[in-house]
Amino acid sequence: MTALQEYLRAHTAVVRNWGFYGTVKRVSHDQFRAVDGDFQERFGLGLTDVARLFDHLIRRMEDQVNEHRSQLRSVFAARTVDELVESFLVAFPFKGELQAWSESFKREAPHLEGAKNGLLPLADRFLTMRFFVNSAVVAEALQIDAEATDSLMTKLSQSLGATQDCDVESFFWNNPVWTKPLIKLSGHEYFCALPQTGMSFIYQIADALLQEAPKLTEKFSKVRSEYLEREVHRLLAAAFPNAQFATAYKWRHEGQQFETDLILRYDTTLLLVEAKSGKVTWPALRGATDRVVEHVKRLIVEPSEQSGRLSKVIQQEIEVRKSEANQTLDFPISLDGITSVLRLSVTLHDFATVQSVPTLLQDAGLLSNQYPLSPCISLADLEVMLDLLEHPHERLHYIRQRAQSLLTHHLVGDELDIMGFYLDTGLNLNGFEPGKHRLITAGYSAAIDKYYSMRDEGRQMPKPSRALSPWFKSLLSQVANRPTQGWSELTSALLSVTRDDQDELERRVRAIAACINAGRTPPHEQDAIILSGPAWTNSALVIHVKPRLIGYRANDKAENLASVTFEQEHIERCHLVVVDALDPGLPYTGGSVWYRTDRPVPATIFM
Repeated sequence: MTALQEYLRAHTAVVRNWGFYGTVKRVSHDQFRAVDGDFQERFGLGLTDVARLFDHLIRRMEDQVNEHRSQLRSVFAARTVDELVESFLVAFPFKGELQAWSESFKREAPHLEGAKNGLLPLADRFLTMRFFVNSAVVAEALQIDAEATDSLMTKLSQSLGATQDCDVESFFWNNPVWTKPLIKLSGHEYFCALPQTGMSFIYQIADALLQEAPKLTEKFSKVRSEYLEREVHRLLAAAFPNAQFATAYKWRHEGQQFETDLILRYDTTLLLVEAKSGKVTWPALRGATDRVVEHVKRLIVEPSEQSGRLSKVIQQEIEVRKSEANQTLDFPISLDGITSVLRLSVTLHDFATVQSVPTLLQDAGLLSNQYPLSPCISLADLEVMLDLLEHPHERLHYIRQRAQSLLTHHLVGDELDIMGFYLDTGLNLNGFEPGKHRLITAGYSAAIDKYYSMRDEGRQMPKPSRALSPWFKSLLSQVANRPTQGWSELTSALLSVTRDDQDELERRVRAIAACINAGRTPPHEQDAIILSGPAWTNSALVIHVKPRLIGYRANDKAENLASVTFEQEHIERCHLVVVDALDPGLPYTGGSVWYRTDRPVPATIFM
């Protein structure tokens, strides 16, 4: 529990961003807009104007800093120390007796670069002046009421000396500047050096303002809940075209009625989604034990239990339908052919990224869950994942891999770090025995962070992508463009192969193809390659190299290959991909999924 508390406190003290700037701006605007009218009646401007105010102050500060740097660049273009000092005093007009100082500085400067370094601290004094702002000027720029703007900026300000009696140590976990980043001066003048803080803590700032209107607070709570459910549906509908959806599905279990926020069917996979808009409070972020326990239960465990319960009901229903003609569950989406049920929880607020590191919660004894824990991801991170992974089968595979590795492997890092790790590895952790290793992924999000930060500034760069060889990319595309039932299971098996194994697999496949093209029998008469994991895995991938001939069917010899694969006791599911040996591109010609029959094996995976 102490380790968990320190994790929360360290995050609270250091990390400021809960999403990339463009996402934070859009998500906050979309929610605030719903209460703009009521907020304006009370405060004279809309709640969206609060976010617009901070956005304006951020852009203004960036412009001011850029102007300051431009001045410095112009001054530092000087070729001599004399020219440098004279240019500096013109650009930065200090008051007082400058002649003696100027002559002394020129005389003592060791060289031109040393003189520049000596002038930088002096120039910083002028930078400070750029952080003063007038509320009337801000109101004019935003085209909003000047008096209401000044009143708002006052609410968002500290007065001089306001924190002099505060415990400075508490600032690490509860800094008053986070929610009031302005300093109130005389009249309409303010000082603001860190307007970025306003957007980082925009939810907390909105909640503090809404405390003056309890009915509006209640309305905004409902707005947040509806917004999250609507936004999750929108994102997933765009990410999985042609998928089947059902929302607010009500069902009964053991005499109780439950409601599932969103159900998605894509190919042979069901995805059960729970959306939780509950706030994360300051005491929880500071590691207060009772609040941490309450938040973990409400935001992580309970939604997981809800989807786990329905997953079990679905599993029972599928088994019933195998032996009985009549269905017992009035399910809104067809269950025919379903081979996998995945679960996902989405939160509106980031819980100091602890939702991405459930092993910390497990070690602290906070996971009193009856069903396997489902992945829990914030809305901002969900949006990044669905955008970063450009194909539906990659998105589905990521959710599947997150579910598999959630508590079996100790991954330490936030969701974006794990996404970066996924791009390189596919989260193929077969080389690590479950529960034996702690994998630190912190810092793996560097390329993702850079891409989205640059994009927010309107600058383009290549999007980070999954490490795939050209041949594997081609195979995945061909399988996806031939969407027979179960195709996504084959893409999932292919996506689970690491980049190094992709190259080795291709080398061996081409060697077999070369023998076939030369009319020779492959060594040991082996025209297929079986790629299976260690004892703690249960599936295998088989690549069958076969010429595409008239009358040949993709599943010819498939059963024999599956039987050979099942000679390994731990393998329960075999994914077979057939490629054409006669085509230099080794194209996909067919595939299938097989289950062992010598012992009971569930045909459906529930995660």
